[in-house]
Amino acid sequence: MNARITFVGNPWPEGHAAELRLQLRARVGEPGLDIQLETAGYSDEREVADDESVDGDWQAPIAWNNYHQASLEGWVPLPRALDSLAELDGMTLRTDHEKVGTEDWDWDDLAFDHCYILGHDAVAGHTLAFRREGTRLHVRWTGKVAMAYVGERAFAYDITLTGTLDLM
Repeated sequence: MNARITFVGNPWPEGHAAELRLQLRARVGEPGLDIQLETAGYSDEREVADDESVDGDWQAPIAWNNYHQASLEGWVPLPRALDSLAELDGMTLRTDHEKVGTEDWDWDDLAFDHCYILGHDAVAGHTLAFRREGTRLHVRWTGKVAMAYVGERAFAYDITLTGTLDLM
């Protein structure tokens, strides 16, 4: 699935190209959706000059370029077993919203067990909305990032992804 992800407040307000893969899979009998995301290199579409006046790593091009690209992997439970991704039409999945607003969370309790944005960070507060239009499935995914790699525990940064999957 071709997608575009925006890390709100980073040096690329237009976002980054991304490849999003969705797969229906059960874990211990519970139906769910495996999600894998990998972005293109942060500077692949447009170079951004370093700016020493920015406030923190999230706004610093040099920090983003140091980590090159993002990848996320996780599993989100589904309300029922599905036979195909087309059946996601009209669904909105929410996970890890209770973690946002607190710094009292454990890595093992997060839906996304792999998150690499500016190092090994953490994501929570996910909302994934699906809408089918003919042979295409549109996805809108929002969430929050904690820059855990540098010791931050608050989910203070927003992400938004939009993408379209050809179902045929």
